[in-house]
Amino acid sequence: MRIFILSCLAYAKGNEDLRNLSRAFSDGGAQCEIVPWQNLDVGSLDEDSLILPLATWDYSLDAAKFLSFLGELEKSGAKMINGAEIVRWNLSKKYLLELEALGLPAIPSILLNGDENIEELRRICPGGVIKPLVGQSGNGVAKIDEISNLSEYKNGALLQPFIEEIAVSGEICLIFLGGVFSHAVRRSPASDDYRANSNFGVKISSVEPTAAFLNVARDVLARLAFNPVYARIDLIGAKDKILINEVELIEPSLYFSYGKNSTEKFVKVILDKFVTEKKI
Repeated sequence: MRIFILSCLAYAKGNEDLRNLSRAFSDGGAQCEIVPWQNLDVGSLDEDSLILPLATWDYSLDAAKFLSFLGELEKSGAKMINGAEIVRWNLSKKYLLELEALGLPAIPSILLNGDENIEELRRICPGGVIKPLVGQSGNGVAKIDEISNLSEYKNGALLQPFIEEIAVSGEICLIFLGGVFSHAVRRSPASDDYRANSNFGVKISSVEPTAAFLNVARDVLARLAFNPVYARIDLIGAKDKILINEVELIEPSLYFSYGKNSTEKFVKVILDKFVTEKKI
């Protein structure tokens, strides 16, 4: 069995967590390497290849190319985890509208196509936040009062109310491995920002989530049309409810260094499910 952890050109070898993960797979008897998705030799893949897109941190720069790459992977017979259908669904933040339609407590969102009148949007959602439909690490996220037009959002965006609590107490990220809760972290924005993302000086700390947060995260996973092997559910504790900020199923940081034995747990999930079962 060959395992490929997909990275990106700027971080070809991933980060320390993923390098530790690669070594753990090797210790478990699998061949594993970290390679930028742009450099993967798809023609060499077969049904004994497992693909983990855990560090594809630049796919939003050329989403069309990435989607074409997914199609090539499917034709190769390789097994992608999470599956290509999950990745396609999670690629666009339109999924938040689907969660909202299911009655889940997603932050209310308005879908924009990029040619709306900015003044009208300010009237509809004063102080709101614009998020590109396809974006990573907080890139393109801005308060509507900070921009003069929507030219940056030609591929669409969401308009959401600004949730004040994110700037005060950040978001709680709950990590699930094999459908089972593993650990959680709090991501707190820098004192002069509101974006809890790595590009904006976010602070990470361990946290023990309350039963209420766990229940919301588990409800999200239970209502999905598929069962992701790994997931990170990002929640915000607002005044009167817990809100879904994002559901990360492609290349989330799984914060292995903040969860006791979480690297080993993940390796076991993958090897038991996709290697042991195959032998049987």
